[in-house]
Amino acid sequence: MPTPYVSIADGSVSGTLSKGGTFYWYNPTSGDVAISIGSCGGWCGSSSYTIDANQQYSAAATILASPSSPYTWTESPNRWTAPSTPRTQGPIHHPTPGNKEKEVA
Repeated sequence: MPTPYVSIADGSVSGTLSKGGTFYWYNPTSGDVAISIGSCGGWCGSSSYTIDANQQYSAAATILASPSSPYTWTESPNRWTAPSTPRTQGPIHHPTPGNKEKEVA
C-alpha cells in the first residue's frame, strides 16, 4: 500500500493515517517558495517540516499519537484554502480494544 499524504491546501488524505504509520506532506501548488509546517509535534515525529521550493512533497513524517479529533498544524506561507484552520479531512485509524481495524472518518 502506498504511503499516504496530507494536502496542506485542504487537509485531504490520500489513504488512512494511523499511529506508527508514516505520511508525506503534500503541496498541490508547488512554487518557488519553501513551505514551513509547524505546530504538529503533538502527533508527528517532529514539530516542524519543510516542503522545499519547487517540490510538492516533504520527507516522510511519522505519526506518534492517535487523535481525538482531526490532526492540526500551521503553515507559512499559508496555502490553506478550506474553511477554518489547517486540519486533516480524511480517514484516521482509531484502534479500539478487540478491534484493531476500526476506521473513523
